[in-house]
Amino acid sequence: MNATPAVQPAAGDHSVPGDVWSRDFVHRHRKWCEDFVLELRLVDVPGRVIGDRLAEVESHCVETGQFPEEAFGDAAAYGKAVVAEAGRGSSVGVWSTALLSAGQVLVLFVGSGAAARWAHDKLLTYNAVQVVCLVGVVLLVALLPKALGAVIRRPLVVGVPYLSLGVAAGVGAALVSGLALPVIVSLSAAPVAVGLFVVSVLLSVVSYVNLRRSEDPVVSPLAGEPTGDSALSGSRTDRRVSLYSSFVFPVIYVILAMMNWVA
Repeated sequence: MNATPAVQPAAGDHSVPGDVWSRDFVHRHRKWCEDFVLELRLVDVPGRVIGDRLAEVESHCVETGQFPEEAFGDAAAYGKAVVAEAGRGSSVGVWSTALLSAGQVLVLFVGSGAAARWAHDKLLTYNAVQVVCLVGVVLLVALLPKALGAVIRRPLVVGVPYLSLGVAAGVGAALVSGLALPVIVSLSAAPVAVGLFVVSVLLSVVSYVNLRRSEDPVVSPLAGEPTGDSALSGSRTDRRVSLYSSFVFPVIYVILAMMNWVA
């Protein structure tokens, strides 16, 4: 069906737009709203545009007494229709996050391996099969934005095999290290282990800045949203989530390095 006109705040209403997930309507129809938002988020439609569209749905359903699925049909299908009308957003933030994560994964694999070799006073070496496996892991992480929609919609059919490929490549890189294959890379383990930890921290700083710059909450133009302390609390929560997710890799790096050192 055709979308209803965009909802505008009431005249003289200067309330700060609030997160849509705090609205009672969204809570009552959370599954439909989540599927709808996901469809638009996957192609980086701006948060305020998504909020406007959700406000249209809410206003229409409140006025008519219909459920969203009755008035607008399947959430994913309606989301596709909105994308066709509103257009896609910029995917720079998504891809930069994926590339930074891929870099962190590579640093983690190589750095933890270097720590293990350093502990036993050996060189860090890689054969061709190991290099291919590591490249495979990095590509799977870097290309996750392309596969994310399918992974989320079909976690068993797509998500599990996708994750299994990454695990298999990582395990394969470790297992073939003991095979008598020609070495194509040979490095001193100590400087690699220390240097890559520094790289991991630097990548975490860049990731944190990138996440903070690309934050784009889905906000509703409808009046009655929580402001003041609630908005401030949400902002602090966003900062903590960005901080924790950005610096989890250096923490894991240290834990794996310590485990490899004492093994």
